[in-house]
Formats: sequence, C-alpha cells, structure tokens
Amino acid sequence: MNGPCNARHVVRRARPLLGTLVEVGLRCEQDGDDAALLATCDIAFDAIAAVQRCLSRFEPDSDIGRFNALRSGSWLDVQADTTVV
Repeated sequence: MNGPCNARHVVRRARPLLGTLVEVGLRCEQDGDDAALLATCDIAFDAIAAVQRCLSRFEPDSDIGRFNALRSGSWLDVQADTTVV
C-alpha cells in the first residue's frame, strides 16, 4: 500500500507475536502517505516484540526463561516491561 492515504483511511497490519496474531490499526487523520503509517506500525510491532523477548517462556535468555532457571531463593533483575506486566 503505497501512495497517498485519504483522511479517515485505516491501515491495518498483523503479525504473529505473544503466542497470537497481533493487529495494529492506524487511522489517517489527514491526507498523507501510507508509508508513514506503515513505519508507525513497524514501531508498534517492534515495541510488542521487545515485550515478547522479556516474557517468552521459550527463550532461555528472556526474563521468564532466566527466572525459570533460577535456584530457589535466588534473585533476578528484570526489564521494566516485565515488571509492568
């Protein structure tokens, strides 16, 4: 989808993240270029992927993976995203 978008036009993209299909939708409020909306979608997906890297139980280097490998009574520093979730 390249070229100008019309005001009130919606751009939607989906990617498999967090064990599901995550959809990001952005509405073009004024006439503009879809490339900017698509770049903003990429920024949103990058943020979600960063949270996934912290929380994945399948990735041994994630906060959850490292937590699962801890010995009882041990401490672990985690990322801010992990603390919030």
